[in-house]
Amino acid sequence: MAHCQANASRPSSFLLLGKGRFLILTLLLIMMGSVAGIRAAQAEDGRAILLKAIRLYHTFHSYKGQANVDTLMIGTDGKVIKHVGSSSTMKFQRPNKISLFIQNPAGSRAVYGDGSNFSVFEASTNQYSTVPMSGKEPEMITLLRKQAGVVAGLDTLFLLTETSLPKTLTNLQYKGTSTCNGHPVFVVTGTTSATPELSGGGKTSMPGAATEWTWWIDRQSYLLYKVENKTSNVVKPVSFGSGNNAVVKDVKGTVIMRYIVSEIKPDANITPSDFAFTPPKSAIQKRTIQEILGGQKK
Repeated sequence: MAHCQANASRPSSFLLLGKGRFLILTLLLIMMGSVAGIRAAQAEDGRAILLKAIRLYHTFHSYKGQANVDTLMIGTDGKVIKHVGSSSTMKFQRPNKISLFIQNPAGSRAVYGDGSNFSVFEASTNQYSTVPMSGKEPEMITLLRKQAGVVAGLDTLFLLTETSLPKTLTNLQYKGTSTCNGHPVFVVTGTTSATPELSGGGKTSMPGAATEWTWWIDRQSYLLYKVENKTSNVVKPVSFGSGNNAVVKDVKGTVIMRYIVSEIKPDANITPSDFAFTPPKSAIQKRTIQEILGGQKK
C-alpha cells in the first residue's frame, strides 16, 4: 500500500529573539505585509509545477505503468459506505496505440488500440467489441471514454494526453513537500468548478458539485505518483450486496477517487504485438445496431 507522509513546516521562532517591542512590531508588520505575496507565489508555484509535469509527459514517446485506484463513498456521518478497489496496467505509444488491462471485483476489462482498430474485451461476459480508429490521439481518448468506459477526471491517461490546464481548474496552491512511496514529492491542490449537467432530454439542469484535487509530483523528475479528487454533496446510486441479492440505493455523501501509480517506465521498449488483440476462441463479438441493421438489409 502506498504511503504518503507530509512534512509540515513550522513557523520560525525568531520573534523570541527580538530586543524590544519595536523590533517585534516591525517583524510583525513585515510578516503581515508579505502574506498576500506568499499566497500569490504559492498559487503561481502550484500552477508551474503542474505545467512542468504535463510538459515532461508530452516528451515521452511511449509509456508503461501500473496503478491502483480506490473509489470511496463517504456518508454524511463520515463513515465509509462503499469502497471499490481496482488495478490497471497500461502501455501507450504516441500517437494512438494503447493496451490497458483493468481488474476490479466485478471482473476484468482489456482494451487494445493498434492505430487501426479499437477493441474492448469483458471477461465477465466473455464478449468483445471492435470499432475502427484513425491515427489521431483525440479520437483514442473519445473511444476510451465511450467504448471502454475509462474516465479519470482531468486527464483520461494521467498527464499523457492533456496539453494545458483546463479553465475550470482554479485555486491552485502549492502545499509544501511530502513523501509518497519513498519518493520526495511536491503537493499541489486545486479545484474544478461545478459544470452544468444535462438531463435525459438534453436540457441543462442544476450545476454539479465542485471537485477538490490533490497531486503528488516527484520533486526531481516531476513524475506523477498520486492524484486524488474529492466531490462533496453527491447523490449516487450505490449497490449493496452481490449477485441476485444486490440492492441499489441512492446515497448522499462524498465521493473520493484515489489513483496511486506503483510503476512508471517512460519511453519504455514496446512492440506492435503489445497492442494487437486476438479474441479468445469462445468469445462472442458484440455487434452495434448499425451492423445488425446493415446485415438485415443485405
